[in-house]
Amino acid sequence: MGTAVESPAHRHTFPRSHRLKAHRLIRALFDRSRTDTGTLAQGTIRLVYRIVPRADVKVPAPLKVGVAPGRGLRRAVDRNRVKRHVREAYRHHQHALRRLFETRGDTLTLMILYRGGLPVDPPRIQRDTARAVDRLAERLAASA
Repeated sequence: MGTAVESPAHRHTFPRSHRLKAHRLIRALFDRSRTDTGTLAQGTIRLVYRIVPRADVKVPAPLKVGVAPGRGLRRAVDRNRVKRHVREAYRHHQHALRRLFETRGDTLTLMILYRGGLPVDPPRIQRDTARAVDRLAERLAASA
């Protein structure tokens, strides 16, 4: 009995090379004077994104994604729990964005912001993240 081998496009991984950690890329996402950033909100999730040339990214990757909990979560245990749930939801729903940017010569920088409060509702985080990522993929596919 053989096991099904997943194609690389449908792997549920979030490699380190896809993590948004460069301060200059993060700063550019939140610079209000820039006109090349976009935002999309879905329930408890807000996506802030920007498309940059792959040459501007030190480690070439189709996507660079960061996660930030809201300011309303005061305890570290709550912030870490939210980040873990958001990363997990993104990991399972990233495929449309990956397919879109793997063949392009630029990189999508994306920050996923949690806007909800306590108590943390993991099914809602999962649902809102999935819808937000799908809507973003549709928006970017239409503009490409």
